[in-house]
Amino acid sequence: MSGGLLALAVGLLALGSSACAAAGPPRATEPPTGAPAAAPVATAAPAVGGLPTAPGQPFHVVALDPGIIPAVPLYVALDRGYFAEEGLEVELQPSPDATTGAQMLAVGQAAFNMAVPDPVLFNALARGIDIKLLASGTVNGPEDRPAAFLVRSDLIASGQYASPADLKGLTIATPANSSEFYVERVLRQGGLTLDDVQRVIMPVPDILSAFASQRIAAAWQVEPLITAAVRRNLATVIAGTGELFPGANGMDLVMAGSFGREQPEVARRFVVAYLRGLRDYYHAFNKGDGDREPVVQALVAHTVVKDPALYDVMGMHTVDPNGALNSASWDAFQEFYLRMGLQQQRVDLARHVDESYLQAALDRLGREP
Repeated sequence: MSGGLLALAVGLLALGSSACAAAGPPRATEPPTGAPAAAPVATAAPAVGGLPTAPGQPFHVVALDPGIIPAVPLYVALDRGYFAEEGLEVELQPSPDATTGAQMLAVGQAAFNMAVPDPVLFNALARGIDIKLLASGTVNGPEDRPAAFLVRSDLIASGQYASPADLKGLTIATPANSSEFYVERVLRQGGLTLDDVQRVIMPVPDILSAFASQRIAAAWQVEPLITAAVRRNLATVIAGTGELFPGANGMDLVMAGSFGREQPEVARRFVVAYLRGLRDYYHAFNKGDGDREPVVQALVAHTVVKDPALYDVMGMHTVDPNGALNSASWDAFQEFYLRMGLQQQRVDLARHVDESYLQAALDRLGREP
């Protein structure tokens, strides 16, 4: 597996396991060749909250880029000129991992990030790092499977596996301890717990070969490797993120709290552009009444999945076109991390949610039905 594909796969664990997103190669901060030209920056309005008014001087904003498909609102907003229309020059900086991302927000090296319900984030909030949850990035639709639980196909064909109860005593691979959040939910369907199976931590690229050599019976896997396993008849999807935790937010747009206090108008305009990018994806992939080409073009430009045809067969995520937050769903992740010893203390997420920026964006753009 190429290093780029590995980066994507590990990063995609954010959706299904809340593992830390891995860094990918640096990504362009300008629209790719052939992308729609950015609209001219408006200069007639007076400066508000630090916004410049001189022609050709948009406000520079740094946003962290996990380099994965769920960050699509950022890519679309950048490549289609939505940020530019708001008077913003957005620079996407690769996000190495959840720890570094939280630190960069804390010290003002970045203003925005796409974050997952990871123990690193919760522990940072518990230490007093000021990060605000602004809008949802993904919402687990009932049939979503950007990450999923797979069982070896030969076990199913032979009848050895008929339900999760048949996994007792067998070996299950996960890319990280935090991946076991969803694995536990699968096992509960068969009356089992994590203690009833053999658990092994295994790097993402090794899972396919472990299926092929029959070293494991099941695993938690991510796209595009789910599609690869199914196409090679190595494993079968048993349950995806949507079935196991419908309605949960798998990724949210977050902001350094200090940035919101210092540049409230910039933050509002950023969320307007973000929401426009989110809606482009929603109409193209979820509702199916929008133009897919510019969305796929943005994904091809900013992620390592360069084959446009793959976006027609991979498990893609669902979004809420109004960016509605379900921060309560993250409390379930907290419960798991606390039990597993991955998180030191519970965080009151209500203290970190700020929907005022999202509401301002909805006031401007209107609410989708």
